[in-house]
Amino acid sequence: MTAEKIAVISGKGGVGKTVLTANLGSVMSHVFDEDVIVVDTDVSSSHLGVHFGFYSNPATLNSVLKGDHSPEESIYEHETGLKIVPGSLNYDDIKDVDVHGLDKVISEFEDKSDIILLDCGPGVDRETSAAIRGSDKVIYVSKPSFTSLIDVMRTDSLVEELEKDSVGIVLNMVKGKKHEVSPSEVESFTGMEVLGEVPHDNRVEESTSKGVPVTVYDPHSKASRSIEKLAADLLDREAPSDRRSFYRRLRKIIPGL
Repeated sequence: MTAEKIAVISGKGGVGKTVLTANLGSVMSHVFDEDVIVVDTDVSSSHLGVHFGFYSNPATLNSVLKGDHSPEESIYEHETGLKIVPGSLNYDDIKDVDVHGLDKVISEFEDKSDIILLDCGPGVDRETSAAIRGSDKVIYVSKPSFTSLIDVMRTDSLVEELEKDSVGIVLNMVKGKKHEVSPSEVESFTGMEVLGEVPHDNRVEESTSKGVPVTVYDPHSKASRSIEKLAADLLDREAPSDRRSFYRRLRKIIPGL
């Protein structure tokens, strides 16, 4: 099998991109039973593993890029069945990392899953460019503000230059305030489709502090339901009808929930 590689990117930091990527991958895996790998390609500022309670791993994407480990050694399986390739949290592991070979490393994961989600660094830099080159398509994450959207459009110029397909924008951390840009305004301003809206939800921060995706920690929260709908739309699937029974089984797998 050859996996579909989706780069999840943002024009700037602080928009909840990594949280969304982690939870989107989690839902695709444990709700829709897809074989998914989430890769932290933000090698200089890695955070993805923290959302799953991974704080120290012998093999990371950093060590793969350095040639110290094989791509297969860097894959860790979460209790939900999701596969994760974390970056290193150690400053020393950032030194001498050559991201020019990142797209080749990403290709090494193609036969190990159905879907690869690439958690990219914010903005336009060498890491983001290399990750986009290794992807098939791109999804943007933005707050519903013009400043955030302007940064997305700047990044989209790079995506167009690399001849990759932009699927659309996910509006994240939406509070429903009057000053926020509406989905129709976003589409008019950017020329891109709004794929979904994920509301601001305090349960997200709470779940992050416990190292558990909010879609597992509280699957009935506002954010979780929105992310599940987004995953269903991206996969062109319907959510399982017996959700309560499913999450009861999941809680047996992960103690403390």
